[in-house]
Amino acid sequence: MIIKLFRRFKDNIVQIIELLILILAFLFPHIIDVNEMFSLYIASNTIDPNNAVLYYILQCSNWIIGLACIFFVWWIPIRKYNRENVTMNRENVYHSYTYFWYWFSASILDIRRCNLKNVPLYMQIKLVVNDLFSEYPLDEKEYPEMNGEVKIEKKNIRQGITPKEINVIIEDTYAIEHKQIPRSKSMLPTVSIYRERNGENSRHYSKKLVATVSSEIRNLPDDIIVNLFATLNPMNSLYISRGAFAMADRGNIKHLYVYQQSSKTGRRFDERRKKIY
Repeated sequence: MIIKLFRRFKDNIVQIIELLILILAFLFPHIIDVNEMFSLYIASNTIDPNNAVLYYILQCSNWIIGLACIFFVWWIPIRKYNRENVTMNRENVYHSYTYFWYWFSASILDIRRCNLKNVPLYMQIKLVVNDLFSEYPLDEKEYPEMNGEVKIEKKNIRQGITPKEINVIIEDTYAIEHKQIPRSKSMLPTVSIYRERNGENSRHYSKKLVATVSSEIRNLPDDIIVNLFATLNPMNSLYISRGAFAMADRGNIKHLYVYQQSSKTGRRFDERRKKIY
């Protein structure tokens, strides 16, 4: 447990250090009392074009000066360093962080790259759909392309009846059995898409799988609710998220929910679902 916490701390060490720097930047004017230190300068100098900015800042309270320090430290060194050097999720740990933490890292600290390995599937999809990071670097050698057959099976779909809610099952790295689906959703209309794995549970990138999923999603009725049950590797997850779910106007899907697979109880999918939009 302690080792796991240490690894998670190490995984976010850049953001933690930068947060501490920003806090110290805010407190620094209070610690040295900038108002008092420069009171003589204010009293003995008049404003002119060369000192206007500094003169007005030094006339402010330490609170305002602290905010100015935060802005300066954040706007120039922190953002520049993060844009050029930092990739989020660097350590080999399970990156089960909140969306707020990802948003803070990307939108406030300006981290542009995020590794999707060992990130919960629902979070992978949410990050890509919301275009939170500019890059999601993956080593293509870890996901060699496979051009095996991709098949589709449809259940509980009746002709002439337009469903309001549907299950989409995507079998990639592992097979998904009917008993793994929550009972509350097991009788819904279901579209199952799977690639032939030839008995292997290896991780491969499949253009056919991505294209098939994208096509099936676009052919669903308008304003439909989609429950996604999937065993996707990060490469296929990235391209399916972009091709099938990351549409600016949300396309034909009213709501997208992703169900997470439990590590216990026969790898069943949890009843609690994660809303993407």
